[in-house]
Amino acid sequence: MGSTTWNARSYQVLRHHCVESGHSPIVALGELVDGRLTLPHTTELVSRFQLLRTELEVLAGLHGYALLDRLFPDGNEWSQAVRDAALTKLTDDTTAEDLLDLLRTQITQPEMPEEGVCARIMSLHKSKGLTARVVIVAGCIEGLMPIHDPDLTPAEQERQLMEQRRMFYVATTRCRDILVFSSILSLEKSIAYRIGAIVRGRGSSGSTITSRFINELGPTAPRSTFGMRWVASGFV
Repeated sequence: MGSTTWNARSYQVLRHHCVESGHSPIVALGELVDGRLTLPHTTELVSRFQLLRTELEVLAGLHGYALLDRLFPDGNEWSQAVRDAALTKLTDDTTAEDLLDLLRTQITQPEMPEEGVCARIMSLHKSKGLTARVVIVAGCIEGLMPIHDPDLTPAEQERQLMEQRRMFYVATTRCRDILVFSSILSLEKSIAYRIGAIVRGRGSSGSTITSRFINELGPTAPRSTFGMRWVASGFV
């Protein structure tokens, strides 16, 4: 990318400014380009951002096949697979946002069966647009749902939480008959550390914390029960 350090120092300066000012990186870079802000060691970032902004201005006026040709030119080996995926449902009116959503679906859900006797295992993101008679949302504990990233700024953490809450809502609306939220009461701390789960207590294992999203379901949500007890009751 033209830098042996990936412009680490420049990004550190930019990040520090964003944390202190509360501005997003794109706002700060825009101010740098317009001369309303000056930060040391950011010349290379400003140059790259100018190129990016110019390209975005061009893309903003394109739709459909013109947009696809601009992003993924025909005849190039690196772009052909993406072009083939997009062309299955591309129209003249397809916007950049539509194209992104289309490609996400085509790439993450190739030939995904919508009906039949089968079990589909996927992330919350991949469940968008699909439905099933029974939906099981696993891992409903703090640290996994939602994920906690202490390296993010408070504003970034709030945006991440909102996005995860939105995806949790998407998952809850995928079922037609039975919706199950599954969690685990305790977890080995070595495993919890690797996957980011939050546990409490002493010893090699700790107690997990139920996802805050479960508590947000409201007073009409059924009470929790042990899995084996639910199975023994005939899933009632």
